[in-house]
Amino acid sequence: MNSLVYLDLSSNTFIGPFPNSAYCWNLTSLKGLNAADNSMDSSLSIWISGLSSSLESLDLGGNALQGPLPCSNQNLTALRYLDLSGCELNSTAAISIGFLYDLVGLEYLYLRDSNLEGVISSAIQNLTSLVHLELSSNSLIGEMPTCMGNLASLVYLDLSSNSLEGEIPSFLGNLTSIVHLDLSFNSLKAKIPTALGNLKSIVKLDLSTLGNLKSIVKLDLSSNSIQGEIPTSLGNLCNLSDLSLGGNKFGGKVSNAFDSLLSAGCLSNSLTSLDLSENLFFGQLTDQIAEFKNVVRLSLGDNMISGPLPESLGKLTEIPDILHIDSPYSMVYMSSNMLSGPLPRITSGLVELDLSNNSLSGDISHFLCHPLATPNNLSILHLGRNHFSGNIPDCWMHWPELEVINLDDNNLTGKIPSSVESLQSLLSLHLRNNSLSGEITPSLQNCKQLSVLDVGLNEFSGSIPTWMGTRLNLTVLILRSNKLNGQIPFELCSLTALQIMDVADNNLSGTIPRCFDKLKAMTTEQVMKEAISYSNFGGYFFEEVMVVIKGREDQYDIILPLVNGLDLSSNKLTGEIPQQLTALQGLISLNLSENFLEGRIPDSIGNMKSLESLDFSRNQLSGVIPPSLSSLTFLSYLNLSYNNLSGKIPLSTQIQSFDASSFIGNALCGPPLYNICDEDQSKPTINNEEQKADDGGEADRWFHLGIGTGFAVGFFGVVAPLLISTDWRHAYFGFFGYFWYKILYKYNCLWP
Repeated sequence: MNSLVYLDLSSNTFIGPFPNSAYCWNLTSLKGLNAADNSMDSSLSIWISGLSSSLESLDLGGNALQGPLPCSNQNLTALRYLDLSGCELNSTAAISIGFLYDLVGLEYLYLRDSNLEGVISSAIQNLTSLVHLELSSNSLIGEMPTCMGNLASLVYLDLSSNSLEGEIPSFLGNLTSIVHLDLSFNSLKAKIPTALGNLKSIVKLDLSTLGNLKSIVKLDLSSNSIQGEIPTSLGNLCNLSDLSLGGNKFGGKVSNAFDSLLSAGCLSNSLTSLDLSENLFFGQLTDQIAEFKNVVRLSLGDNMISGPLPESLGKLTEIPDILHIDSPYSMVYMSSNMLSGPLPRITSGLVELDLSNNSLSGDISHFLCHPLATPNNLSILHLGRNHFSGNIPDCWMHWPELEVINLDDNNLTGKIPSSVESLQSLLSLHLRNNSLSGEITPSLQNCKQLSVLDVGLNEFSGSIPTWMGTRLNLTVLILRSNKLNGQIPFELCSLTALQIMDVADNNLSGTIPRCFDKLKAMTTEQVMKEAISYSNFGGYFFEEVMVVIKGREDQYDIILPLVNGLDLSSNKLTGEIPQQLTALQGLISLNLSENFLEGRIPDSIGNMKSLESLDFSRNQLSGVIPPSLSSLTFLSYLNLSYNNLSGKIPLSTQIQSFDASSFIGNALCGPPLYNICDEDQSKPTINNEEQKADDGGEADRWFHLGIGTGFAVGFFGVVAPLLISTDWRHAYFGFFGYFWYKILYKYNCLWP
């Protein structure tokens, strides 16, 4: 083996530690070792120290190796290629770079997703031979060290998905050989430095550039805090086809932004995708948008663009005519602006249209019922949160490719038209919060692929159709706040994929079906899954559902696959809570409040380990609170008030942390109530003032004072702002949604 030059052990299923270092010492001629993508574990520091000094290439990425790396290294001075991506270095960037200090000949360094943290050490300037540097998806902080500008040989630099801050450094302009530069998903601020115009060899740039980059095809500056107006020099990028400036603080009139991009006349023909979403643009759209002749994906959402879509933009203000879209895969996103006026008409080229959360108004008949000369390809239509009125037109036969329809939060009236039976591809239907009435049309049973149905907050009457359980395969069913009556049909138990069922605030009667334990998706705890999305053509569209949990209504989108909830509250249900209901161990929210339920709380309630919210209030439940309730360690919202419960409240840190209002209106005793239980712990007695003055009363008072103080701090520090401030609540859920998105993005559960 002394003559072995290259050893490849990659992409196997080797487990356990690497072979003893002494074995490797005998490979004195070894120049290349590739053991990537296995499941080996070991200490990097001990193992690396025994490698041959002749080694030039070392690839250990995709293993379970653990750090930290040694602080110095004088044994691998011949190394030119090093890949430790995916290893658990558990190290500060300074220490790891210190290990690399002696590797002056190193050309390729891959440390992606290696659990590096801290600032980038200035010692990196010693790696002057570096051609390729990959430090993405770590926890690097602080500013980029200016000495990185000395790495003149760099062709590829990726620092994305870290927490770097400060200004985009001008020294990047010294890296004149760079071809790929990715600084996305950091916290970089300020304007784009003019020095980046020196990077004339660049082909892909994922954050920061100016004009003069004649070869660039894709430019992604998204998800930073870059501010100011769009520089006119971007108009010189004559080969640019994909421009993403979303998620920054670019501002000014949207017409000025288009002027800058069209200043040199290049982008009018080359640009096919333009993303200016989530910025600070304002003003009205003008005729200049028609000059982007080949754009097939336009995103202007989450700005302050106002006014109507001007008639001069095309015949009857047809958006595709405005954009000259001939491609069958065109997408237009203009949500969350201040657009007003009537809905524009559409041609067959459009595939995805999102005009939600604006102030558009009028009837939508001319939009839906205008026959087209060619088949219509529209698959996603989101017009929710506007001011549309009138009936839903009976023209859905013209839209056979529709997969998503969202007309939430408008002023629509009348019935669901029967022509919806033509929507054989329909996956998601949202009609929430309108004034729709009549029975839920049986035509929907022909939409056999329907997965999400939300018709809550309307005036639908009649019974819940049995075909919902026999003809559909729903994952989300929301019928809350209507005028539905009759019993909950047992056919719904056939919905094995159902994760969210909300029929609250109706006139439903009868008992809770005992077959609910057949709802298989609710019986198991949810694990990390892809966000529910529908775009098939390079765009994006996440499913979004309003769900009531813990007494609050919030929108769930990216983390929706993790939400399991059952809400039967505010009806006229009778009988006992069936024991089978406790088999739904994946539920995070269970609400049976404001009914006429009686009997005992099932003893097996403690089996529902995932519960975060439990509300049985305002029923006629009796007996004691099951001791197993204290085992629900995730429970953060509990309401058992106004029943006929009796006996001692079970003792646990979790239960005693709830406010006394969770238990009032019963014959209960013990903390957090001030009713002290008698000796048999079944009959409550109220202490008088004299009893409270003795030693036991004093201790009890201090006990409750401690609990009260802790609750007050938690409530007014976290919960109260969520209750009072809509902005704070949206920011709170937005943070967790974005955090989850980063996890999914990091592990390739979403498209890049």
